[in-house]
Amino acid sequence: MLVFDADNRNCATLNALKGFSTLYERHETAPGQHIWVLPFDGGWIVLTAYKTRGRVSGALYIREEETYILPRAVAEKAIAHYRERHLQEEDAELLE
Repeated sequence: MLVFDADNRNCATLNALKGFSTLYERHETAPGQHIWVLPFDGGWIVLTAYKTRGRVSGALYIREEETYILPRAVAEKAIAHYRERHLQEEDAELLE
């Protein structure tokens, strides 16, 4: 199973998740710290970063009472879900 790798923490997959989290106002900052949270499939995807470089230092999937290093398959399914949601919202705005 492919999971988050701290050596590749500025990848397109993680950046897409950060983007959707920011789009849906689920991004918080504190001095030198960032956290992005997305609800997904009955759980939560949580990304963390140190300082403003935006490179992800932690990627977790929390579901029920278990916490996992974010599996790539979960990340990709979440991106597909939020991409579809965003497209539906844009279509709805065009029809108004």
